[in-house]
Amino acid sequence: MLTEDRKRQGLVLDLSLAANVTPAATGRVSRAGLLRRRAEDRIARGTVERLRVRTPGVRAVVRTLSGGNQQKVVLGRWLLAGTDVLVVDEPTRGIDVGARYEIHQQLVDLAADGKALLVVSSDLPELMGICDRLLVFSRGRVAGEVARADFDSSHILELAYSGYTNGTTAADGTTHTDGTTGTDGTTGTTGTTKGARA
Repeated sequence: MLTEDRKRQGLVLDLSLAANVTPAATGRVSRAGLLRRRAEDRIARGTVERLRVRTPGVRAVVRTLSGGNQQKVVLGRWLLAGTDVLVVDEPTRGIDVGARYEIHQQLVDLAADGKALLVVSSDLPELMGICDRLLVFSRGRVAGEVARADFDSSHILELAYSGYTNGTTAADGTTHTDGTTGTDGTTGTTGTTKGARA
């Protein structure tokens, strides 16, 4: 899972890029319980090249990387795991426009390679750009499913707000003002507002 909070849940900030990427590939970087540093560095360099991580080297401390490059490190770890299904939660939160585009492209490429992606995001334009379909949630329930050919932000937002009486107060008494509830998209190249990509 590519977590929403990469700094607290996705990375060990004071370790190197290599040490953050390779836990998903321990069988390839250790022998008899001992870490083989050359193997770890080789695998990490492959991730740096594939994801175009901007770093002075694989031994750079992850804390010193930009937010976008940190997010690429987390993505690289899960790609090394060889998973066929990847949950991606707020993939571009807090990163610059250039890194955002690169991460979007990586997700599109993964879907094209047959990986299933469940994309969760509060950024509707992001979801509409990378997903094949959206499941729109309102107050914790599916309010509708929208195929790429029918993507219309007004309609999607109507669905997102459809579960609210007078538009603001939820059953638990909290007030909701953002209205960008999740959508869920699934397909070979999917996306959503809380979305899925398959």
